[in-house]
Amino acid sequence: MRLLTLAAIGLCLAGLPVLAQPKSAGTPDPKLIEDLVVANRVLADLGVLDGFGHVSVRHDKDANRYLMSRSMAPALVKADDVLAGFLATKHLIKLGHKRIGHLYGPGTSNANDRLKGYRSALEQYGLSYDERLVRTASYPYESSSYEVMRIWLNEAKRPTALFAFNDPSGIGATRAVEDAGLRVPVDVAIVGCGNIHYGELLKVPLTTVSWSAREMGQVAAKRLIEMIEGSCSVANRFEEIVLRPEMVVRSSCGAAKKVLVASERG
Repeated sequence: MRLLTLAAIGLCLAGLPVLAQPKSAGTPDPKLIEDLVVANRVLADLGVLDGFGHVSVRHDKDANRYLMSRSMAPALVKADDVLAGFLATKHLIKLGHKRIGHLYGPGTSNANDRLKGYRSALEQYGLSYDERLVRTASYPYESSSYEVMRIWLNEAKRPTALFAFNDPSGIGATRAVEDAGLRVPVDVAIVGCGNIHYGELLKVPLTTVSWSAREMGQVAAKRLIEMIEGSCSVANRFEEIVLRPEMVVRSSCGAAKKVLVASERG
């Protein structure tokens, strides 16, 4: 395993996000492509970079074709995004909310899965899915979500709670609520996803869904080492490894202070 891949995985194991990308000018060295794709697949697909855009060599078709030709495509290690969406929505339902909005991502696979989890929780707890309660935020997510939420708050039937597909979206939505003269979580309860490193330091600490980037990095590094040493079977090489997320409850959802939701206040 070359230095770049080792360095990237080392940063991941330390819990630090990193994104490497070759310059587009000229033809990159095939070994560099292989290193970058392996590193980016380990880091971006782990969710370490979630919410900040996956602009990496792993999206380069020529690089991916080269990597596949070398039979070096690493197994995918990810969080269960459907369960993440389910847990966030279930948490808000259990707090008494009936009108739960969702800030949806830009059509990425993890955003689609979190939307599925949101819909699944509504169905399981007897709440109807309303497409008017799903709004789309684009990159950069924090500023986009701020604008989406600012407009949404001016509507007659705004949500009493919101599940944002990632933490930057939740942070942007929180700012919009506060700038409108409303309060989180009294007027709108908010849950994010991804456990961004400064989420607990916000004015209103953000409730979120979390998974262990450290565990993901360790699992991915172990599998990569097995692949390089030749001890990894062909089946395991392409195995999808899914880790279970969990709720991190802070102030933004209202659970800590048992805040009455709007529907209960009448």
